Amino acid sequence: MVRKFLAFIFLALLWLFISAHPAFAKYSFELPEAKAVVTAQKNGSADIEYWFTFKNDPGGQPIDVVDVGFPNNYCSVSSVYAQEDGVDIRDIRKSAYINNGVEVHLPKPIPPGESGTVYVKFPADRMVWQDDKDKEYASIEFSPTWFDGSLLNGTTARTVQVIMPQGVLPDEPRYHREKFTKADYTGTTVIYTWHDPAARFTGKYLIGASFPKKYVEKVYERPKINLFAFLLKHLANAIGVLFVWIFNPIIIFPVLIIFSFWQQRRRRMKYLPPTIGVEGVGVKTGLTAPRAALLLEVPLNKVVTMIMFGLIRKGFITVRKTEPLAFERLKKDEEPEYPYEKDFLKSFDEYGVPNEIRLRAMMIDMIKDLKERMRGFSLKDTVAYYRQVVSDAWKQVESADTPELKYKQYDDDFEWVALDHDFDRRTHNTFADTYVSPSWWPRYITGGPSVSPAPSGGGGYTPSPNIEIPRMAGAEFASGLVGWFETSSQNIVGKSESFISSVTEVSNPVPVSSGSGFSGGGGGCACACACAGCACACAGGGR
Repeated sequence: MVRKFLAFIFLALLWLFISAHPAFAKYSFELPEAKAVVTAQKNGSADIEYWFTFKNDPGGQPIDVVDVGFPNNYCSVSSVYAQEDGVDIRDIRKSAYINNGVEVHLPKPIPPGESGTVYVKFPADRMVWQDDKDKEYASIEFSPTWFDGSLLNGTTARTVQVIMPQGVLPDEPRYHREKFTKADYTGTTVIYTWHDPAARFTGKYLIGASFPKKYVEKVYERPKINLFAFLLKHLANAIGVLFVWIFNPIIIFPVLIIFSFWQQRRRRMKYLPPTIGVEGVGVKTGLTAPRAALLLEVPLNKVVTMIMFGLIRKGFITVRKTEPLAFERLKKDEEPEYPYEKDFLKSFDEYGVPNEIRLRAMMIDMIKDLKERMRGFSLKDTVAYYRQVVSDAWKQVESADTPELKYKQYDDDFEWVALDHDFDRRTHNTFADTYVSPSWWPRYITGGPSVSPAPSGGGGYTPSPNIEIPRMAGAEFASGLVGWFETSSQNIVGKSESFISSVTEVSNPVPVSSGSGFSGGGGGCACACACAGCACACAGGGR
């Protein structure tokens, strides 16, 4: 018994020693600031520069090695220059941690709880490629190296710059995918800057630009493909493709046409910019129901209708007629709380009919505002959070003890329960008995579904004793309300697909220039990036 106790004490002390000893602690750090600069050269190469400001966690291991990924296979370990807080670093080796990069051994490791800045510079060949959208343009694309997400904590003020070759004029370059946050002109040089004050530095972030190729002496071309070698390498696939095209063209042509149409229609419906919240962490709480609807990518005509219902509920408007849908402004000496509500009211013409062009501008502004609100937050986690909000709103309605409380909860959370994709069925199932219609019903009763007298003895929650509000069977009201909700969506913006497409052209446009290029180096970039300039960093670092 004594031996077991002593053995237990020994193992406990050994575990404490191991966990507390720096040699056994793992890297854990923050990266408050990071800057990457890509300077295009006339010979088709580019100089890559990094500035990393590390803040070592108090309980972490001293940072003695920093791994930096190369943008392609045309970089040399011997050409890398680095400094730590202004002091030259001489120990630079091929990285054992990432496939294509270097490990920079710091002469003075950064202790736990302290900070330090590491500067790295190296040339990268084959960075300027022929732009496949314009034969007169060259392109360069780049993604900064990144760090292991299990080691890096918090967000980073990330700055990425592309410096064009000398002579490029301010109106000549074109950006790729994401628009720059700032463009500068020094008199001889154009500089594009992408800045995010709260980015996650744990994955690929691709930016790029094109410029007239007359300003460089060398532009790399996509090599011609040897068709025979390609078919030989992919013989089975080639035979299958040839069989379909030769023996069954009646099937393949309609399939291709249908698939192309489906892809185009799907692209038009994606009104959210692809960069929204993709690099953030945590949940963005406090969004209103219409803003959450945008995040859930609810059809825009339904979002507009939600805004309309919100203004009706708050007493700012009433429905004057339904064909065409026209409103009357109430509370003329008072303004609603949210900018999109004010824009909705401003969309009315002299007859109270909303103008579709103004509504489109309202939605574009809402999407831009949502993108700013989501900066630094996770899209995936925030979407999951608001799906749960909608689910919880329905649970509160369905679990209420009495019909009166059940109805009151439904009335209070109407905008949220309306976001449920099964709104119609759940409304029918929840309100099978007679109940009083919402307190805001009289303000759109001229345009709402017809009502029938309530059966004798029908009860229900009555919000205001001063207004006579008709009662009806729950199933009847549900059918009328849902039907009128859908009709209102169409009446406000006309053809919903056309409306969404017109917003998407601005909020999520097709990239100005997709660039081009071959992922060179006998097999391409180590990180398999098929893009202009083939300049995607291949791995992270910061062990």
